[in-house]
Amino acid sequence: MNLNAAETISNFNMLQTGDSVVVGVSGGADSMALLHFLKFGEHDLSSHVIACHINHCLRGEESDRDEAFVKNQCGKWNVPCYVLRCDVASLAKEQKLGVEECARNVRYDFFEKTAQEYKAKIATAHTQSDRTETMLFNLARGSALSGLCSIPPVRGNIIRPLIRCTRFEIEEYCKDNDIAFVTDSTNLETDYARNKIRLDIIPKFREINGGFDHNTAKLIENINIDNDYLEKQAEIALEQSKTPDGFLCDSLDKLHPAIKRRAAAQMLKQQQIQIDLKKIEGILSMIESKSGKINLSRNLFIAVKDGWLKFLDEEKTPNFPYFEIPVKKQLDQQDIILSDEKKIIIQIMDKENFYNSKKIYKNFFHYVLDYDKIIGNVVVRQWIHGDKIALSKRKVSKSLKKLFCEEKLDGKQKSEIAVLADELGVIAVERFGISSRAEASDDTKTYFCFDSRPIKD
Repeated sequence: MNLNAAETISNFNMLQTGDSVVVGVSGGADSMALLHFLKFGEHDLSSHVIACHINHCLRGEESDRDEAFVKNQCGKWNVPCYVLRCDVASLAKEQKLGVEECARNVRYDFFEKTAQEYKAKIATAHTQSDRTETMLFNLARGSALSGLCSIPPVRGNIIRPLIRCTRFEIEEYCKDNDIAFVTDSTNLETDYARNKIRLDIIPKFREINGGFDHNTAKLIENINIDNDYLEKQAEIALEQSKTPDGFLCDSLDKLHPAIKRRAAAQMLKQQQIQIDLKKIEGILSMIESKSGKINLSRNLFIAVKDGWLKFLDEEKTPNFPYFEIPVKKQLDQQDIILSDEKKIIIQIMDKENFYNSKKIYKNFFHYVLDYDKIIGNVVVRQWIHGDKIALSKRKVSKSLKKLFCEEKLDGKQKSEIAVLADELGVIAVERFGISSRAEASDDTKTYFCFDSRPIKD
């Protein structure tokens, strides 16, 4: 069986004759097929192929087996092979990141450094099946259209020649070309959301419609075309509203909502600010009301003045340095150190452990939330202007600024308060309480406990 990777490479201008290409090789069917195709496949590129393998040291002997397999196979195929061993679990803990995010950072940093040495492109073995899984995963999370675009064929110097191949086609290619590969045992576990989508959900779609894979591929292509057009229109509209004094609110306010929202996102992207729903909604509100000011990060604000929307680089004056620390959403206790005197403790546990802990500790946790009601990524951070919360006891939304004023907190006290926020906004505020939308109840299955404690000498 021949892969249609050569056509994909040509269509997206991924490689030119004689280019060097660094291939991320895990040892699985996808990456082994990609390495074989770029080295021996039916194309006229004559590329210089280099393999990169990362041993994340997460699966013990199985990780070492994969490393040995990749090095041995590259030796047989006369492909230079660079291997990086990294204790990702320890590094993730040190950097206060999730294991998957840390592993991804390690991989792409290694790929990039190797690619720079060879002045090469980076090829990863993402397939159409990966693309479908990512689209469904993002759909379940309530993604915007850009998330449904899934994995792009090209991003910067990263190329994905197999992006139009299904996993079945990859396995057939390996079988026809006698290509050996290894299987990651964690790919067969349904504890992970993506695995559940691949192993449980997609087969159900195929039962409903045998053309599911082909139809989904076409859908993603069409979504990409539509989204690309909308993004370009937003880029044009943003440029047309730009003046030496900032972005003209009247001009932005007349835009179609689809374009206006993208223009707001592009503003954040230009300032290298992480795009999230709360910030975009804040900017749209300011455009409509022709007033307001939002703290985006540390000293960077966006504000409306005299009808223009502009970014302001201002020195903030809290007595406590700005902090924003990601939280791992996994069954575990996490200690987040905010100062020499204070730390935040977060513990995620099932119902049995939660009630057992309550029996032992009378003053357990002051803030208890329902894990399943928390949306997306979570951070512990300092409060920023525009933050609001509907406290579970009050049921009425109120700004943190007003809550702080009611308690007559000074600048230092306000800056030291820890805020817990997900992708929709504030869900808990130290000293004040939790949001009604994330409140735990008798139906709660997994508990997300949040509290501050002094650091004892």
